Amino acid sequence: MTAFTSMTEGVLILNAEDKIEFVNQALSDILSEQYGDINGKTLMEAFLNADLQNHFLNLKRNISL
Repeated sequence: MTAFTSMTEGVLILNAEDKIEFVNQALSDILSEQYGDINGKTLMEAFLNADLQNHFLNLKRNISL
């Protein structure tokens, strides 16, 4: 994860339980004011966005095929 910390692009990593495990500083700077600390939350818990959650679940299902 060290490589992600110096990136200027936003990076978010989910763990096996679909919870946010890592947010690099670039993305944290963008999101923190509106969403606060999102670590340990699911996408739905963090962003309260059903469309985002559904797109993620569809992507996950397609990758698993």
